Amino acid sequence: MENEVAGPILRAGEPRSHTAARSGGAFRGAAGRLGMKHGWLAATLLILLCSTRGIYFGDTSSYTGDIAQYVGRSPIGAGSLLWEFGHLFWRPIGWGLVTAGAPVFARLTDWGPVQAGAFVLMGLTILCGVLTVLLWHSLALDLTASRAVAFLIAFSFACSNSFLTYVHAGASYVCGLFAVTLSIWVLRNGRGDGPIRPAALVASAALAAFAAMLWFPYVLSAPGIVFIALWPTAATFHPASVLRPENIRLMRRFVVVLLICLALGFGAGAWARRITSISQARTWIAESGHGWSQTHRIARLATGLPRSFFFMGSDGILYKRFLLKDPYAPVGIRDLMRASLWKILIFDIFLLSLIYALLRSPGHWAFWALLAGSVPVLAFAVFLFEPGSPERFFPAYPFLILAVAWALRDFPRARRMPQFVILAFLTCMAATNIYSMYRPRVDRMDAGSIGRLADVRSRVSDTSLVAILNNLDELEGLTGRAPFSAVNRPAPRRLYDVIEPNTLRIPTWRREFAQEALRAWSNGGEVWVSKRLLQDRPRPEWNWVEGDDKRITWKDVPAFFLPLLRDDEFGGPDGFARLEHGDANVTRLASFVR
Repeated sequence: MENEVAGPILRAGEPRSHTAARSGGAFRGAAGRLGMKHGWLAATLLILLCSTRGIYFGDTSSYTGDIAQYVGRSPIGAGSLLWEFGHLFWRPIGWGLVTAGAPVFARLTDWGPVQAGAFVLMGLTILCGVLTVLLWHSLALDLTASRAVAFLIAFSFACSNSFLTYVHAGASYVCGLFAVTLSIWVLRNGRGDGPIRPAALVASAALAAFAAMLWFPYVLSAPGIVFIALWPTAATFHPASVLRPENIRLMRRFVVVLLICLALGFGAGAWARRITSISQARTWIAESGHGWSQTHRIARLATGLPRSFFFMGSDGILYKRFLLKDPYAPVGIRDLMRASLWKILIFDIFLLSLIYALLRSPGHWAFWALLAGSVPVLAFAVFLFEPGSPERFFPAYPFLILAVAWALRDFPRARRMPQFVILAFLTCMAATNIYSMYRPRVDRMDAGSIGRLADVRSRVSDTSLVAILNNLDELEGLTGRAPFSAVNRPAPRRLYDVIEPNTLRIPTWRREFAQEALRAWSNGGEVWVSKRLLQDRPRPEWNWVEGDDKRITWKDVPAFFLPLLRDDEFGGPDGFARLEHGDANVTRLASFVR
């Protein structure tokens, strides 16, 4: 084991793995390092997963709900919900595993298809998460002489907010991250004495394509992967060398394999969904945007990027209130300092220190690798998608880890100030996120919401509409992150969020609610609305930000709901009120539909 990490650079500017390749067996040796020799790291990660709990599960409940609808049915057909363009293979993989495991689930559990789907998707995510961290550790060991430093790098990024959040969830982001990381690992460990082996190049391109089929923005990691294919070692990088004939041939081969795999995968998805025209394909692609319509994207990047690494809870709302001068919940500088402004400052200092350390190294190899892997991701988030969500930056993670490992490659000997800053950032990130997601702490947070949701389940039938203020209501988060809780069985209680700021729903929120309410009544159900929708002003803990979306103000909300007649209520001041199913309410709501 000592010989395995005897030194990070056995020849000037060249990582240990490349030198090992010349003596033969580099690929086998690297694969071995991911086996039992890293069992201690895997055990540490399992302890981390058991002692923490994700607070935000993304669209896990949407995935499991769609899978449950198709259990016992063919996944192929016009408009099939299983084949979403943005997460092409995620639902079909879940559907296949749930269908195959149905006899086992029926024999051993009392789960419904939703819980079975959650178990399958969350199990896949945990498995891929552990393997991803092992790959990070292997990549770090290639560049640094210290096992302790390599461990800290891998473990700290495993504790980053976005990773530790989604490794508990049933979303496809972590599995896609595993495919991208494995693609880079194959390139760095699949070389002989000469050029990269064709099999390694094909496997890397295929893995990159598969990652994009799990979550399409992973295709943005392709430039960074190509850079690693061209310059897998820390040799001096010259931009003009891109035009060398051998490099052009390599890029062409990678791109051709990538495009062929993407065409086959998305072609299969289009066939399964029975898409037969360009207009249908455009609609299919547009639906994957989920109606996002954000503004102030540069400002959102300032908090969204640090949030990918630090858990900030709902502190992003504080920044919005401060910048927009929210009259219902004023926020001052002191409030921001007490919240998470210090985390943003620490991240900024870390980033500047990392860039400084990379630029002062000969050849700037790691800097260019980071640039190739991160600039497309940042540009896409700011100009085409939205930069506020932490998972948006997952495609750049492997390149950031390579850059950090390269900056710390000689820390045991050099011990420069930027290196201390980077290590302090990693330690702080791991400690604060473990504390924030410590399982008993999250369980205490959920106690009040569980009682509130239990009241809903005991009073409201499954055919009824339960309307909450927005998608930031605590009940929405609880239903997503507690699929096995008693309040979510046999199936999660469907909640309808009336207001979803910064989406295409805002201009039509009145009509959409009216349609949902009339549909519930026509199906024999009732319509219950959160009492928050009836108040003159929002409370700070409701996560409303006045001015966040210029198309709506708080006054619009009670102005719509107060005229509707109510005939019952439960749950106290923060409970629910039932809308009367009478001619007056039906006529008023029907006017919005027309």
